[in-house]
Amino acid sequence: MIFRAGIWPPVINQAAYPPGWSHLRNFSPNRSATVHHRRNLCSRLRNQRSRCRNPSRQALKSRVHVPRNRCSRSSGIPTNVGTWEWNVQTGETRFDDRWAAITGHSLDELLPLNIQTWRRLTHSGDMVRSDALLKQHFAGRTPYFDCEVRMRHKDGRWVWVLSRGRVCAWVGDRQPALMAGTLMDITERQTAQLALRNSEEHFRQLFETSLECILQTRPDGQVLNANAAACELFGMSVEELRARGRGGLVDPGDPRLQALLDERQREGKTRGELRMLRGDGTAFECELSSSIFLDSDNAPCANIVLRDITARKRSEARIARLNAELEQRVGRRTAQLEASNRDLQEFAHSVAHDLRQPFIAIGGFSGLLERRVTDDRARHYINRIKAGVRQAGELTEALLALANLSRVQLRVQAVDLSAVAHSVMDALQQEEPARTRSIRIQEGLLVQADAMLLRLVMQELLGNAWKFTSRQKHTEISFGLQPAPAAGTEAVYVVSDNGEGFDMAHVDKLFRSFQRLHAPQDFPGAGVGLANIQRIIARHGGQIWAESARGEGARFFFTLGSPGA
Repeated sequence: MIFRAGIWPPVINQAAYPPGWSHLRNFSPNRSATVHHRRNLCSRLRNQRSRCRNPSRQALKSRVHVPRNRCSRSSGIPTNVGTWEWNVQTGETRFDDRWAAITGHSLDELLPLNIQTWRRLTHSGDMVRSDALLKQHFAGRTPYFDCEVRMRHKDGRWVWVLSRGRVCAWVGDRQPALMAGTLMDITERQTAQLALRNSEEHFRQLFETSLECILQTRPDGQVLNANAAACELFGMSVEELRARGRGGLVDPGDPRLQALLDERQREGKTRGELRMLRGDGTAFECELSSSIFLDSDNAPCANIVLRDITARKRSEARIARLNAELEQRVGRRTAQLEASNRDLQEFAHSVAHDLRQPFIAIGGFSGLLERRVTDDRARHYINRIKAGVRQAGELTEALLALANLSRVQLRVQAVDLSAVAHSVMDALQQEEPARTRSIRIQEGLLVQADAMLLRLVMQELLGNAWKFTSRQKHTEISFGLQPAPAAGTEAVYVVSDNGEGFDMAHVDKLFRSFQRLHAPQDFPGAGVGLANIQRIIARHGGQIWAESARGEGARFFFTLGSPGA
């Protein structure tokens, strides 16, 4: 019989008989070697019996001899298998070197060799089963003693062994006299079996306790098993699911089934949606994931994980309806807004155009009247009238510009922004050539934009800088690209001056129409210029913002993104 490190066979009718053996199976030692060895042992025993007539039990016990190193010399036994012999009556044992090596020892380290050697190495938890198996063999109920047990290795770990043997000599009223067998190290196999059992137990618990619905089927649609969640989903027991099969669980009118089956056959897995049928015949939408695997008989099976998505589908349908309604409402509101904007533009254009002639007439007659009036008080009133006419004219022009701005189509082309800035500043300096000034304009600034609209932007920004620096002893105005823009970011252009500046607490009013941060008598203007250039910058896909402090000048930044965005 075969023993692993730390296992020993029990002794029948002896005080030292060990009480247990563990279990491992499916090992058969080399038959030819075992039979040959057994015949030698039986022959020796018959010779002893022939020399002694009617010996006493104690005398026979002392005369049964176990040949020294006979097992170690047996031929045909694999090199990873050790051999053993046991005189059941005396407890004397013989092991070969390979038997000792399984436990990491040499034979000398195990001396003295007897039944206590096995007892010392065996795992106590494996003895009860081993004892029972040995008794069955002694009673003739099994042809072999065959047991898997644990033995203590020299390094302290436990190794699994398969011990197998057979009684080869009997004495008296069929009392076992001599046993022989083999011991094989099966630790790797046992470890693999343990890992497999743990894996199977893990999957079983996962299968049974999962909140997801799981079916196990054959590729032909036969249902093999279902977990509790699947039974609850379909409203059927496992037996009812097996009886129905795939044909009774999938809506026959769903064309998506064949495509999923084809994909699983081709790829080994699939994922999609199907319309399924419950036990009462009601249909529901289901999301599934399926994959093919081979069972223990190498037959293909499929795991199918299901999830009821009926509520999600209802929500998606409701959201789709709401989106469609929202698009219709937005379309109607957009059309109304566009019509309203057109009406406003036409009204502003009409009002501004119609007001120009009366303002021109008032201004002209005021000038004629001024020539005939000599009274200083009357001249003051006439000057007030002329100032009001000028302001009304500026507002009229601003309304026309605002109305026309939305109508202008962008004509994107290459624009030399530096040249435009020079042209605007030259025109401003001609109006006041005596002003002390320092003008800095960065050269080589080329952009893709609408030339006419970009000129309006530069006229407004540089014109404001010129206007709000009029009270400074020395005017300083600069225009250029903000230094070191990060790679991949938009270029930022900046117009700066040393003029009056403004309070940043009111910056939100800066780009609103007809909003002013300074009194008209201090700095004239209609208050729509910055609002217009913000619209121009926005039509080019850019942004504009400002930084300032009262009395410390102002800086206006703008970008030019994708025109028309």
